[in-house]
Amino acid sequence: MNSCLLIPIYDHGSTIRRVVESLASVDLPLLIVNDGSGPDTQATLDRIARDFDWVEIRCHAVNQGKGAALVTGYRAAAERGFTHVIQLDADAQHEAADVRRFLAVAREKPDSLVLGQPIFGYDAPRSRLYGRKVSVGLVWLATLSRDVRDPCVASDACPFPPCCTS
Repeated sequence: MNSCLLIPIYDHGSTIRRVVESLASVDLPLLIVNDGSGPDTQATLDRIARDFDWVEIRCHAVNQGKGAALVTGYRAAAERGFTHVIQLDADAQHEAADVRRFLAVAREKPDSLVLGQPIFGYDAPRSRLYGRKVSVGLVWLATLSRDVRDPCVASDACPFPPCCTS
């Protein structure tokens, strides 16, 4: 198993360095896809690229959306020969300690998609809560199953088909 980390980012310059620092002990290469962030975030990413030799940054000139950033990141991972990717967000909502847990499960079931299930606090924006409920409902409808608790959008652009195996 040849794994890396992937973080899409759009204007989370205030949190990304803390996220990168928290991942240093995981000892995996990190791909960051800057999806057209502004100059402040770009400057932060430039400093990160100088300070951490295990971080590679790819950039979109303009914002194309998280999905496009993920496609760029997964393609970059495939080009570099990675077989597995742990995807995190740039806003520090994921615990670095969980990466090892995901890797352990991926080693046990290397042909599976391993998903975490988000836990939202009382301060989570309503739009995020409702958006999550809609996307989960659509996955349940499409699969005619409630087995998938967190949605994965499979597409022909995915460099690691089939995207949703278990």
